[in-house]
Amino acid sequence: MRIALRIWLLALGIVLTWMPSCFAQTSSPLAGALGLFPGPAWTGRSAGDSLEDRNGDILVGNPLLDGPNANRLGWFTTVVDADVLASHVHSELNAPVAVGARVDTVSLPSANLNWSLAPRFELGYRFGQGLGEFIIAYRFVATSGSATIANFDAAGNPGALQSRFSVNVIDLDYAAQENSLLPNWDMRWRFGARVAGLYFDSEAASPLLQQHVTNDFWGGGPHISLELWRPIVERQVGFFCKIDGAGVFGDVQQSFAETIGGPGSVSGITRQTQLMPTTMLNAEAGLTWNPTESLRFSGGYAYEHWWDATYAGNSRGDVWTQGIFFRAEWRY
Repeated sequence: MRIALRIWLLALGIVLTWMPSCFAQTSSPLAGALGLFPGPAWTGRSAGDSLEDRNGDILVGNPLLDGPNANRLGWFTTVVDADVLASHVHSELNAPVAVGARVDTVSLPSANLNWSLAPRFELGYRFGQGLGEFIIAYRFVATSGSATIANFDAAGNPGALQSRFSVNVIDLDYAAQENSLLPNWDMRWRFGARVAGLYFDSEAASPLLQQHVTNDFWGGGPHISLELWRPIVERQVGFFCKIDGAGVFGDVQQSFAETIGGPGSVSGITRQTQLMPTTMLNAEAGLTWNPTESLRFSGGYAYEHWWDATYAGNSRGDVWTQGIFFRAEWRY
């Protein structure tokens, strides 16, 4: 009985000792909730206050976002980017042309085109803290070829055939590089807008006949690209692949001209045009070499195809290029 009484007295003493300190804490959430003691007064948020998460410089220069070298940020350009390409035109362009009192169907093949160097120029600005980059790029292809057409005119004379081909492409993109969903792969994607032009023509001439056929396309539309790298030998040698596509809507303009020589020569011309959605697909695959952490060389096979850029009614053709590419760039 005495032990129990002592325990109760000890407990009462502890409670009486703790209560004054508890009552002095007027900011106690329990006391404020019960309304027994006044809590701190809410003064409101002043105009200068902000709910912004002020991390300061904690993310500036973070190697997980910007890479280990801060000098990769800002303006950049590709050192060398060039393809050595064989261009192919399968031409089925045709149209009736009124020449004097007669109407002829003018249709010329395309000569085999020479291999050509197709450079690409790129200028961009890279933001810090993993915010990506803006890039403007320009690429062009220009080549020509020649051949002979047997029995070209009414007298059986051969015709000297000359063909020309050119491509101009401008891309304005936003891009970002990050780890791929695939294990041990690096990924770079970009999307934006493309303006593209495609031109080719063929002209054949003999002493009695001359014909000229042209196809000219210009258009614009969305552009998207995906590049993947995978190291093979440590981080220096690796595999590279790229898929690049665009949907370009533009105007196809074709012209067909014929001149019949000899006494009283006559000429005629026909022009036709059509709005067409054009699809462009470019694929690259090859190897990369990183001699230093910032410098990267790439090389391999490149293929590009244009669909519907030569359609105007029943007059149409097919265009593609293939060859090898070489690229030297500062690694980002």
